[in-house]
Formats: sequence, C-alpha cells, structure tokens
Amino acid sequence: MSTLIQRNTTIPYSHSRTYKNNEDYQTEATIEVFEGEEKTAKRNRLLGRFIVPGLPPRPRGQVEIPVAFSLDVNGVLEVSAYVKGEQGTKKSLVIKKDKGLLTEEEIKKRGKELQDWERKCRTNKIN
Repeated sequence: MSTLIQRNTTIPYSHSRTYKNNEDYQTEATIEVFEGEEKTAKRNRLLGRFIVPGLPPRPRGQVEIPVAFSLDVNGVLEVSAYVKGEQGTKKSLVIKKDKGLLTEEEIKKRGKELQDWERKCRTNKIN
C-alpha cells in the first residue's frame, strides 16, 4: 500500500506512480483504492477496485504498471492503470464524492482515533 494523495492536498491534484508485478508470472493486477490515513489497508475505507488484465507472464518485478490518480475540485477521483508496453490494457475507475468519500466530520473522528491509537502505541513501547 502506498499513499498517493496526502491530507490537506490542494485540489485539483494529479499524481502517478509506477508499480511492478508482485508475483511471478501473474497475468493481471488488482488495483484497490482506499481512503484513510492508517498504515495498513484493512484499517482504511475501500472506495473501489478494478482489474488490469494483460500482464505478460514474467518473474516478479519485471512488469511495469503505471497508475495515475486525479482528484478534481468537485471531489471526483479518477484512477487509471495500464501495463507498460502492452496495447489495450488500460482500465480506470471513477469515484464520485457522494459515493464513498468521508465527510469532514468522519475525517476529524478518524484523525482523533488515529492520534489516540498512536499515543497508546507510544505509551506501550515505553512501559
């Protein structure tokens, strides 16, 4: 998991990053989009997922998959990905603000929960 849009990022905003296949000879990649600030995906909110087909069967780390994120002023998030060097593999996902993005109140609540959890972790490490 990696963070592509940080909290308080000025919008509109776009960013891209290239990932690589994480298994030997996989033929598709699953792209999952989460919202949240936790370090593990399972503690964040899943907004959507899609499959990028057409990965050539190669050893782990040999296939490049560029992923682009674009967030507009209306809160519409578009995510697209494709297999570098392969025709017809581009797939995308559009997530509208009313379809899953957290409200300001939910963001504040989760931020407080995260701070409380981090404080608890620090306290437990000291004791």
